[in-house]
Amino acid sequence: MRFFTRFGLNIRFAALFCVVVILPDYVFSLFNRDLHYLFDPAFIAAMFVFGFALSFGGKVLFTLLTVLFTLMQLVEQCHIAYFGTPINPSDISKIFGEFGDVAETGASVAADFWYVPVLVVAPFVLLSFFYYKNAKKLGFSVVAVVVVCLALCIKPERAMRKTLKHFLPSEMRYSFHNALNSFSFWLVKSGDGRNIEDILGRHFYKPYEVRPIPAARLPKNIVLIMGESLTSLHMGVLGYDRPTTPRLSALAKDPHFGVFKALSGAVSTHAALPLFFNLVREPGNIEALRAKTANLFRLAKKAGYETHFISTQDAKQTRDLSVPHIDHIVTKENDPFRFARYRDEELISRLKSIDLKKGGHFVVLNFRAVHSPYEKCYENASENFERWPTDVGDDNERRVNAYDNAVAYTDAVIGRLFDVFKASDDKTGVFVMTSDHGQLLGKNGKFGHNILEIETAEVPFIVYGASIDPAAVSGATHYDIGKSVARMMGFEIVNPNEEPNVRFVHGNNLYEDYQFIRVETDENGRMKSQKTGTVGILAPADGTGG
Repeated sequence: MRFFTRFGLNIRFAALFCVVVILPDYVFSLFNRDLHYLFDPAFIAAMFVFGFALSFGGKVLFTLLTVLFTLMQLVEQCHIAYFGTPINPSDISKIFGEFGDVAETGASVAADFWYVPVLVVAPFVLLSFFYYKNAKKLGFSVVAVVVVCLALCIKPERAMRKTLKHFLPSEMRYSFHNALNSFSFWLVKSGDGRNIEDILGRHFYKPYEVRPIPAARLPKNIVLIMGESLTSLHMGVLGYDRPTTPRLSALAKDPHFGVFKALSGAVSTHAALPLFFNLVREPGNIEALRAKTANLFRLAKKAGYETHFISTQDAKQTRDLSVPHIDHIVTKENDPFRFARYRDEELISRLKSIDLKKGGHFVVLNFRAVHSPYEKCYENASENFERWPTDVGDDNERRVNAYDNAVAYTDAVIGRLFDVFKASDDKTGVFVMTSDHGQLLGKNGKFGHNILEIETAEVPFIVYGASIDPAAVSGATHYDIGKSVARMMGFEIVNPNEEPNVRFVHGNNLYEDYQFIRVETDENGRMKSQKTGTVGILAPADGTGG
């Protein structure tokens, strides 16, 4: 009690600081239905602690940071107002490199977005009024100054060690949080090389086209499972020597089930998901990624489906998925205690809560299993999945056994999700399952993913309820699967950049020069050759773009 009496003003300042940094988001979201911000108690708590320390920092530090934060928020919110998306580090560099064009465009739309500076600046003015009025009572502490300075160094220091993908903004995250990430990375790495647009130039690839399929008979519901780190090489239903998938193996006997091996679009989650849901095929085709012409959620809305994205992972999974076209978004931040307790089994409850008998739904269920540490995936499961021992002395054997146990757990959850789907199926519904990428489990001493090898991209493709020609999906990639889902929704994707029997597996950092594998197959989908290259080698010699 004495603490609150002694530091009451500082606590009020910290609370006001939290309000100031998130208030514009909630105000803007009242007028723009495309903005969806996920309540993030951890970030708010961090801002409260930072604000508490800042209240002891003195007038000079407060003034400098207030000006800095106001400018950052102003740039962030203006970008959101105009483009509809948060700014990324590459965009910040363009502000200075193309300042004349940016200023001209800004002036032309100033009348339309006059309210943005007002709603950004006014809260900081209120914070400043409170601070300067109570500066003497708030006090001063050298320790607090050190704490503030160290806190400000956390993101830039991380930017020194991490790549761009770790600092790309999420449409679900508070704009101030996104701004801290983007400006920190830009501050540290602004001089490091060029991004994809600089390398390839604009219009390097021809734009995609979406054509409605006349008289297409749409499935009532489409339920799509996006697994995590699930390799087809460890699935019994696809030939693995251990019975890791008893439920899927039983379901596969149904003639309406198709079970195939496929290749993921990329070897990391944050590259694979945007590529899959936007049907991007070519290396470095950022324009298709941003245009979202073939985005599955966008197409689902056009087809009349109610759209859902439910993930046992965090909100970063929604990056570049076209949040405005997703009606219902649930991530682990929505109910961290239930997701921590029930893990992927919580997806069963969430699917049950959707009335699949009413209307049409496009539901994406994003797994956490079988991400490492594998034992964590099934430790709270409703039954025992310790099928293979994990108390063995050999580390490689232990990891493989734990992984296979997690696959068995995933198989059971998928089976129960299928039961929920089937109970509401009107015989037109479609149930699809794949994974973001595969997993290396000891071959040549390599474990995990993010390693650009074909084995890292080996994933399953399972579909129920659609007329699937096995020959048409043999050797399929995520891109091919996405096109199949688009056809189910009544749309044909026309990509003038396609080459017959050529497929790609992408690396990690889609916005920077990255490696990819070019795979050539024969007419039956069997791999003939693979070649690793970089986006940079695709660039025209004169640097003009396509």
